[in-house]
Amino acid sequence: MKTYQKAIAIILSILVICWLVYRLLIIDFLFPINKDLAIFISEHTVEIASIDPMDPTMVGFEHIAQAIGDSRVVFLGEQDHGEAPTFLAKTKLIQYLHQNMGFDVVVFESDFFALNFNSSDSLIGHRTDFQENIYSIWSKCLECQDLFEYIEASRTQEKPILIAGADPRHSMVNSEKWLVPSFMKYMDDVNLFESGEEKEIVREVLHELLEREYNSEVNERDKDTFMGFLDKAEIHLDDSIFWYQETRNLRGFFYNTFSDSNNERDVQMADNLLWLLKHPFRDRKVVFWGSNSHIFKNYTTLIEKYGPKISNDSTNMGSEVAKWLGNDLYIMGFTSLQGEGGRLYQESYEIGLPDPNHFEALIHQKDFDYAFIDFQKNPNELENIGHFWMKTLVHQPNYYAWHKMFDGIFYIKDTYRCTAVPKP
Repeated sequence: MKTYQKAIAIILSILVICWLVYRLLIIDFLFPINKDLAIFISEHTVEIASIDPMDPTMVGFEHIAQAIGDSRVVFLGEQDHGEAPTFLAKTKLIQYLHQNMGFDVVVFESDFFALNFNSSDSLIGHRTDFQENIYSIWSKCLECQDLFEYIEASRTQEKPILIAGADPRHSMVNSEKWLVPSFMKYMDDVNLFESGEEKEIVREVLHELLEREYNSEVNERDKDTFMGFLDKAEIHLDDSIFWYQETRNLRGFFYNTFSDSNNERDVQMADNLLWLLKHPFRDRKVVFWGSNSHIFKNYTTLIEKYGPKISNDSTNMGSEVAKWLGNDLYIMGFTSLQGEGGRLYQESYEIGLPDPNHFEALIHQKDFDYAFIDFQKNPNELENIGHFWMKTLVHQPNYYAWHKMFDGIFYIKDTYRCTAVPKP
């Protein structure tokens, strides 16, 4: 053997030995695995056969149904607003919940006014223009079209799927078209304006918020007049009518516009959803479609871990809703092992592989493409787990008590960005 061949053989042998030492010794030191978590995942993770909404196979979904049980409200999350397979999985879940468990309302993390207001006397939820009033991250995503087609097709059924929104941001077609004229007319009809000056200030502030939102400029006098009018309107209106809640919604929209935190938006989303559950959908079972960051509960677990200075936020929608609904709410987060992230029309980014002790890596050992795990099943087994690594918030690994924040997790091995709906 020539000298250079011997050298190559020695180098390769050293590399193999180094890899073995790393794999068998060092890796366990650097990434110690929580044995209780590993056992729980091994024993309670169930395979989901398919996430294709057009595939009639529902193997594994019965375990999700058992986990949800008698809960009246189900939250379905997503890591970011761009994962195509998550949208497919959520569509298939909604089909299953509608057909087998009586869920017939889908509330989107989208414009409350635009999705719930009707210029006619139609009831909330019974609208045909819902798709153009849902944020484009979903409405323009090809992998969401099966959902919209299913919703349309359900209109011929005895219990069609109704659509609503919960977000206080006013940014969609119906808000731009109807908010100012309809709000001003209604408040005029019920004689709530005390002067022409008050009326004009309210109109101007509404236009400013609609047209510029986060770039809005409103002087202190006009702010006080506007907020004072909303307070007066809320006192005079019955809480069961739409305009009562839109008055509260406008207050949340206003606060969110001038806030450096997400608290105002999340608190108002919770308030909007609870109003929908109390009034127009009081006898119905509801699915909420939004992001993982909005839907998880027990926000205080973040503060307990990192302290209040990690951000200006101190709560989120899921934490607020969970206070009221308790066991009537089941919160399902989504996570993935690897793939490509990025929202529609934005740049893509690679999603890094998790470390060996992370939640996704432990599920990957089961060799499932899709899986579900219920944190509420045998919860006593989770008492010793404490915190563990998972990357369910915008694909970034975080060390939280995730089992206290989500009731269950839907796992997708390979994720990819959604495809834009082709222009006509």
